[in-house]
Amino acid sequence: MPFTALSTVKQRMAVGRPLPFNVRDQDHSLLLARGQMIQSDDQLAALVERGALVDMDDLQSARDRARQAPRELLPQLWNDGLGRVETALRTLDEGSFQSALDDASEAVLGLVERDPNLAIFQLVTRDANADVAYGARRSMHAAICSYLVGHRLGWEAPDLERVFKVALTMNLSMLELQGEMARQRTAPTAAQRAELMKIGRAHV
Repeated sequence: MPFTALSTVKQRMAVGRPLPFNVRDQDHSLLLARGQMIQSDDQLAALVERGALVDMDDLQSARDRARQAPRELLPQLWNDGLGRVETALRTLDEGSFQSALDDASEAVLGLVERDPNLAIFQLVTRDANADVAYGARRSMHAAICSYLVGHRLGWEAPDLERVFKVALTMNLSMLELQGEMARQRTAPTAAQRAELMKIGRAHV
């Protein structure tokens, strides 16, 4: 398993942003996992000084990993993609949100490009866990649909990625409420109706 010094890829990290790869000690033991934050410039400098390493395989983007994944891994990668979308949509810090949204988009876009038919299957199937992460699932479906329609219309790659990310955030203001209402088996309560009206007025 090839490794490279953290110093050679430190430009891909930023203080306060999720790590895009695992960081390991010289004996290859894990120091920081992908997704954890570098808290300060001093912490980053200390990692570089101690000779921290990065697995070369980790430097491959989530999009590339999805494109090249064996077929038997695709169901798990789709579940992982949904998890990344949910994490991104629940990220409250403005600086971290953009990074988390980019990370989630890369992972799911790689899967869409890997097998567009399987992406369409995600839109039309409904399994026993359909109400789990309902808001994130609906947002991901809207993003996939927007991307595929744009692709069919011949849009350029930057526009396709932009519409995908915009669609992911379509119901950001009612993510929790969506999930709550999807799980209940009764009509919306008065409080829920009031919340929906409030959200609607805010977007007019």
